[in-house]
Amino acid sequence: MESEVAGYIGSRPSIRDCFRAAGWKLLMVQNRYPDTLEGDAQLVRSAALGEASAWSVLYTRFHERLCGRFGPFLAGMVPTGASQVDEIAARVWYSMVKTDFALLKRFDVARGCRFTTFL
Repeated sequence: MESEVAGYIGSRPSIRDCFRAAGWKLLMVQNRYPDTLEGDAQLVRSAALGEASAWSVLYTRFHERLCGRFGPFLAGMVPTGASQVDEIAARVWYSMVKTDFALLKRFDVARGCRFTTFL
């Protein structure tokens, strides 16, 4: 998966477009992972095991929240456009999957935080 994501980042389609192109059935699996602390844990575990549908739910659920965290912060410091925010978000998502999902696997609900905080 690491090389697939790297290829997507290099050619610049959005990650969301990549998920759509793959034809994953997001709505069918979304309910398997409730939007709760325990649901986050289950979702991250499945995504770290390479389950494509879990990764799709993870991205769909948290991408806008991720951009919403640093987008306003960047707007006050440098002139930003949507492409810059998307580029930074893509780097964050890529960091989650590189080296066999090492960073993603560090998420631990025992610390009492949601995946949004971890991002």
